[in-house]
Amino acid sequence: MYKLGIVLSFCFFSCSLFAAHSTFSNINDLIENSECDITALESLQAQISAPVSGNLISNKLAECHKQNSEIQSRGYYQPGLKLNSQSKVSLTSMDVTPPEFRSVEFSSNEVDVSNGEVTVTVRVSVFEAESEPDHLSLSLTPPTGIPSSQSKQIIFFPTTGQGWQATSTAGVYTHESTVTFDANSAAGVWSAKVDWIGDTNSNT
Repeated sequence: MYKLGIVLSFCFFSCSLFAAHSTFSNINDLIENSECDITALESLQAQISAPVSGNLISNKLAECHKQNSEIQSRGYYQPGLKLNSQSKVSLTSMDVTPPEFRSVEFSSNEVDVSNGEVTVTVRVSVFEAESEPDHLSLSLTPPTGIPSSQSKQIIFFPTTGQGWQATSTAGVYTHESTVTFDANSAAGVWSAKVDWIGDTNSNT
């Protein structure tokens, strides 16, 4: 009789433990499947005793209230980043630097338009270490005293001419375009000025 009592007591304890574990699993499934139905969660919380449900329902309700609050204030919900010992976070550098203008060269530094219009090749050089050059605007301004409306603008894009060409020097690119002078172009010294420059990551 003594041994039988031990066996029965052990069986009773094991069966009770299994039942509690099964109940806990069912509750956990109900909580997870409820998504963020606050009414359903509060109803579930009222039906289940605290020792059985633990903090699962309370934690879920707190998360849902936070989500609803963020949706109302920002229009969207951004869940927090959860890390554990197995998580891996990769950090990469971000390109926030625009290209650096290096030089401009002309196929001819002196132009004689007495016999007609003359086309000059313009070659620019830029440095871009983290992405690639995208656009560059170069203005050729007329001599002092001449209206700026006579300026000539040259746009360098990846799709114009031969596009940007990588050189043997790391990060240095060149691009060529042309500009035409004729009898209407003012005589004197013209100046080159970079209006804007940017890369493929929208840094200007």
